[in-house]
Amino acid sequence: MGKKIAIVARLLADRSGGAERIACELANYLDEGGYEVTVLHFDKSNKPPFFPMSPNVQLINLYGHNTLTKKQRWGRLIKNLPFVPKNIREKAQWNFSHDFFMSQLRNYFLFNETEVAISFLPSANTPALLATEGLSVKVVATNHNVPEQDYLSPQRWDPNPLVIIHSGGTNGGLT
Repeated sequence: MGKKIAIVARLLADRSGGAERIACELANYLDEGGYEVTVLHFDKSNKPPFFPMSPNVQLINLYGHNTLTKKQRWGRLIKNLPFVPKNIREKAQWNFSHDFFMSQLRNYFLFNETEVAISFLPSANTPALLATEGLSVKVVATNHNVPEQDYLSPQRWDPNPLVIIHSGGTNGGLT
């Protein structure tokens, strides 16, 4: 078997979007190339992906029913308190939405010899990057839209309090 690669998509069950199509096609392509591919997602539904996936590709749903991490319990407690500063409420909300997914990803990466993780969309990019902090897993974060809108617009995704926008410099974008 070749290198172990994980494809990370927050939502995949029965979703027919372009990023989901690319994730499934990439999993199939890498499998055909001799890589050991696992697709990790975090769906309340146990439905399969809308797009076909090779039977050799392992599909793992990391969703845990009624399970909250310490950060999520903290987030649930303070996310709606009006006397807590807005930036702290936003971080609490983000932790409430993402911390269990991140902890499940981290546990997967700790106990599997994954060499590369390819994450799809902001809802998986930041959790994958944070989950692999300090590990030898290389992360390729992919965006399929407009990064500034994806990471900062509450209309598109949940605002990410962990992203900094640069207004110039060599990359002129997100870090």
